[in-house]
Amino acid sequence: MLLNRRHLVAGVAGLLAATGVHAACSSDLVIDDFTTWLTGLNNLGSENGDDGTMTAIAASPGQVVFVPKDDGSYFYESFPCQQANTEGYNAIQFSVLGPEGGSFAFELQTTSSCDDEVGVYNSSWTEVGDLTGERHTITLPLEGWDDSPNYDGIVGLTWSTFSENGIQWSVGNVSLVCGGGGDEGDGGGSASQSSTVATKPTATTATSSQGSTTSSPAVSSPPATCSNLLIDDWASQSRLTFLGYNAMEQTSSDDESMSSVVVSDNRVTLTPRDDDSYFYSQFGCLDASEQYGGISFSVQAKRGTSFSVTLAYVTKCGSQNEQSVTQSTDELGWTFDGTEKLYSVPFSAFADVDTTRLTMIYFGDFSGPVTFGPMSFYCGSTPSEYELPSGIPTAPPITVTTTAAPAPTKAMVIDTFGDPETNDLGHVALQQHNAVCDPDVKPYPETWDSLEAARYATASDMYIPINHFAVDLTRVIGFALKGFYGTEPTRLTKMEIVDELPEDWPGVPPKLASGRLVFSCTRPDSFAFAIDDGDPALAPRVMEIVQQADIPVTFFTVGLPLLDRTNGLADMYKTMAARGHQIALHSYTHPPLEGLPSDAAIDWEYANDIGAVRQVFGDGSPNNNNNNNPVHTNYFRPPFGTEGARMRQRLAANLEDANPYLVQWSVDVEDWLWAESDTPEKQLDAFKRDVAAGGNLVVMHYLYNSTVELLPEFIEVAKATGKRLMRVDQCMEDPNAPPLEDEEEG
Repeated sequence: MLLNRRHLVAGVAGLLAATGVHAACSSDLVIDDFTTWLTGLNNLGSENGDDGTMTAIAASPGQVVFVPKDDGSYFYESFPCQQANTEGYNAIQFSVLGPEGGSFAFELQTTSSCDDEVGVYNSSWTEVGDLTGERHTITLPLEGWDDSPNYDGIVGLTWSTFSENGIQWSVGNVSLVCGGGGDEGDGGGSASQSSTVATKPTATTATSSQGSTTSSPAVSSPPATCSNLLIDDWASQSRLTFLGYNAMEQTSSDDESMSSVVVSDNRVTLTPRDDDSYFYSQFGCLDASEQYGGISFSVQAKRGTSFSVTLAYVTKCGSQNEQSVTQSTDELGWTFDGTEKLYSVPFSAFADVDTTRLTMIYFGDFSGPVTFGPMSFYCGSTPSEYELPSGIPTAPPITVTTTAAPAPTKAMVIDTFGDPETNDLGHVALQQHNAVCDPDVKPYPETWDSLEAARYATASDMYIPINHFAVDLTRVIGFALKGFYGTEPTRLTKMEIVDELPEDWPGVPPKLASGRLVFSCTRPDSFAFAIDDGDPALAPRVMEIVQQADIPVTFFTVGLPLLDRTNGLADMYKTMAARGHQIALHSYTHPPLEGLPSDAAIDWEYANDIGAVRQVFGDGSPNNNNNNNPVHTNYFRPPFGTEGARMRQRLAANLEDANPYLVQWSVDVEDWLWAESDTPEKQLDAFKRDVAAGGNLVVMHYLYNSTVELLPEFIEVAKATGKRLMRVDQCMEDPNAPPLEDEEEG
């Protein structure tokens, strides 16, 4: 690729009408109308893109939408050498949408001659500024550039040095303007225009220094009262292995080089697959020189185990030129005997490491499995262990009043378990049929309630009042036993409905609030798209599609990525909230919640998720700086759809709401099955199938481009039903939901 980022000093552009006419061309030359984006090529068959420098980037016909990560972010268009003057092209034209008062640098790349096999390349620059927040057409005349570039040797264009990072920009319909008065080229794109600006460029001669992207800025060490700085407390399996974060919200991973990475009881056990297995944890770009003397953590390993420890650093934050120093456990004087002991990585043992710009600790060369305890930077020269917080308060459960018990009836045996086929899923769930009692109509079952069996059991028997199940008892279709917490065998001999309790029964516990499990909208003729988190790079395209369709939707967002400032999700969701879309909860690290080992682990997920959403969007309190669009957070979608009594009870307790919504679905696009297959169009088939069966509440993710590009068709199919598309809270007739437009008028 010809386009390299270069250091620049951009001049301030003046305004001047484009001049200079040649007669060879008959129409504008379309460089990119973004109709071929998915091929990785522009209309001239050459590369375009951002080389991974943006937080997010996506395109639709007529424009590319991106979120700059930092000052190293750029977008480029390359193409075969164009003899613009000879062919009669007198200007470069494109549309741009950026923030009010915003600016960016534009680079024109030329070669000394299109005939040269290896030309001498030159870059000329201009600054485009004074944007208004609306889309403009920018026309840059091919004359007056200070270093007199060869307009008969244009090979590329670059947009860079955006005045604001972390927000959405757009560039559209890039072309060379024909000066002969010909018709504009039909690029097939569409991007609305509000004004036309002709800009006279200034220029500087490009240097050859290579630019770079940046990671997190340098982090200052804590003040004089020092305490250990946590790297990772191994609090969550899904945080580490599903999302790839440590406790510093930085990348941590084995890149699938290990046989297994298991998190349990604030420990991580690494089992290497072979000699090439490794594990690392990043710090951003951390200045540890003032307070910290090294890194400490406990290790448990068999006698004779060995591995290597590497500290990485950079000479300048943001540089990609990472350097490192490695010591083996033998060189560090570490020995293991199968017990857990505290070990330290003193910076003094890594003499050449620049501790003002630490980026990562890396482990490799494992001879066998190891278990690490909480890892932290320790203060001063004496290693100390990170102390896990104790006595973390949990929300008390909420008890609710039950409906009246049914009239006494004869006992009825449900199951004597004579069949050797047993359920492998101690919850008892009572399931409710749909309103028409038709298994071919979605949803089926319509809902169910889950109770924690242990609360109702003695050593030999279990009694659960049937009115503790919050379902319509006139439409019951079955019981289910599921969500066993351990692997100990459970022997069931009879399940029956009884008319009274045994005389010596110790008592019945109160019913705990377990929320509302919903699979479909309750408002007549309503339909809701409930979209789960996915790839941040695809989020701008989803935003664009939803805006073009002019429909409100609900986004279920995972809390930890929402707090990651590098991916742009928070700003994008803020924008969507401001446009009237619903933001809802989807856990903090996306684990199967009912499968977590304890109530405390479930509470950790909820508390952090609720906190993340309130941190980003506000909670309505006067002291919160993010209250422009506070969100009502009692809507939750269980990761993987995994539901059970404990996670339902703890959700109600943590939200202090007896009836939060647990949102499942009745329309599944099956992106998990088809998106990366040879037949991604089957996602549309799945959508149509479920809609035809009466489904009206969607689950989909923007994890895959094929799913995102089918979203307009999903929307058209939904609209064709005649149902009204709305947010989940609106389709649930929630009194706290914003009114529909006709309700506002009424």
